[in-house]
Amino acid sequence: MNSDPTSGVPIPAQSGAVTAMLGLVGMVLLFSTIAPATKYVFQTSHVNPNLLTCARVGIGFLCLLPTALLTDARGLSSLTWSSFLRLTTLGWLGVVSYAVAAWGLQYTSVSHYILIYSLIPTFTTLFGMALGRHVAHPVTFIGMGCASLGCLIAISDSSLFSGFAFTLGDGYALLYTMMMAAHMAWSGGIAKTFGVFTANTVMFGSSFLVLLPAAWAGIPSGDEVSYGAYGLICYIGLATVGAFVLRYWTLRSLPPATVATFHNLIPICTIFLAHVTLGEPIGLPLLIGGTTILIGIELVRKGEKLFPLWAQWWLMVRKALSGPLS
Repeated sequence: MNSDPTSGVPIPAQSGAVTAMLGLVGMVLLFSTIAPATKYVFQTSHVNPNLLTCARVGIGFLCLLPTALLTDARGLSSLTWSSFLRLTTLGWLGVVSYAVAAWGLQYTSVSHYILIYSLIPTFTTLFGMALGRHVAHPVTFIGMGCASLGCLIAISDSSLFSGFAFTLGDGYALLYTMMMAAHMAWSGGIAKTFGVFTANTVMFGSSFLVLLPAAWAGIPSGDEVSYGAYGLICYIGLATVGAFVLRYWTLRSLPPATVATFHNLIPICTIFLAHVTLGEPIGLPLLIGGTTILIGIELVRKGEKLFPLWAQWWLMVRKALSGPLS
């Protein structure tokens, strides 16, 4: 049991878990506000998505760089050119994709965007299978199909039986989801190899340089953007960094399964905030589809634990099929 350094009073071990849980709640709230804030900026001001993304990434870089210099200056200065190139490539895949997300929010609703983004565990699992890091399982495929069907239902405009509506913005959101899933699948072990702040400082910095020319071309005149919009753009950048720091901090104190479960609250909170602040409707297709997505995601994440007999049967089938070939 630890003691308070000022008073010497013993601190229960549970206090660390409670603090981590509060950080997890903060992470969910920050993530949930980014998409509604971005959509509000687009609705009230003439801001180019590339400019908004560049500002978001630039603010993130300005926050990460001094943190990396203070906590891991030796690791930052010892990066080789091959390591720098690897981190830069991953940054272009994961951080530059924020621009794709911004264009998606330009043309679709927050609800559509966040529900499509909720499919990221599905795509991450698919990329993990392609890289040989994830073993295929029948329940996993069932969960993928369930989540995909739920997404199609959720983005249908009015009726479950009137056909599915897939807009340009939805396509951007799907592309962003796939890019981010690929980034997560290919960046396994990056934080342990280079350090959390060092790796992300390089990824954010190199991505900022890539986004800068496109953002410069989209700078509006002074009367096209309100001070409130500028304030929200700064908030989006700070919220991105804050949510990122809280996520990695909570992962050190809480099991990954707990953090993943709380991630399921992000689309729920985001849709609620979009309904309250932007007036986006919450219809029956969205409720049914969103619920189906969450069920599918849980099957993808915990299928083997939820159905252990299926896992044992599938392992026996794999051994039987691979036995004669080995």
